[in-house]
Amino acid sequence: MATGMNSVSFAERQLVTFLLGEDEFGVDIMDVKEIIRVPDITRVPNAPEYVEGACNLRGNVLPIIDGRTWLHLERKSKDENSRVIVIDVYGKATGVVVDKVSEVMRVNTADIEEPPQIVKNVGSDNLNGVVKLDNGNRLIMLLDIVKALSVNSTGKINEQDESLHRNGTMQSSIDAEVIEEEQLVTFLLDKEEYAIGIMKVKEIIRTPQIVKVPNCEAYIEGVVSYPRYLNPVII
Repeated sequence: MATGMNSVSFAERQLVTFLLGEDEFGVDIMDVKEIIRVPDITRVPNAPEYVEGACNLRGNVLPIIDGRTWLHLERKSKDENSRVIVIDVYGKATGVVVDKVSEVMRVNTADIEEPPQIVKNVGSDNLNGVVKLDNGNRLIMLLDIVKALSVNSTGKINEQDESLHRNGTMQSSIDAEVIEEEQLVTFLLDKEEYAIGIMKVKEIIRTPQIVKVPNCEAYIEGVVSYPRYLNPVII
């Protein structure tokens, strides 16, 4: 999940994809501060319906939005797959609860199409495009998540979210505390949870077809061809 600029990066975008109901969405990885499990959430009186509440994230107040309600889907109970995607909205963090985080992936800009005109006609300009994968069998709706979270229907800064930040101790993303933090990718092996630094991760993909290699160490599952090179797979 490298973020450095290279000869390929100009034609690609890195996305964090997630599920809400049966629909898959994607947001630019540069807008994502971190992904966490759903914490204990404190309700906020008189908040909009889509505002789940707020939580304490390492001493800072994090507003939490229910992604399903925000996108006019039926609200449902959180489960072990539910996650909070923490988005950097102009230096302020906002959490969005999603049903499941799918993967971190790179997509070619050629695979991103403009949203259908009928969608634009209803004023849904928070949709940046539609990613078509697997010959069109997998569609990912690409959201301009920062824009969507920072404005309401009148085009003004969302006053409810702004008040949550003012009343809490949320710091700007350029504060020293944030600079000292390390972003991690967490994963499960059996019942144990592990983490590695996000800058060490190139990308996360669905399990592809693995070709066995004879006379390898027992922990080497085989190799895969992705995207154009052979990569060893360790189990």
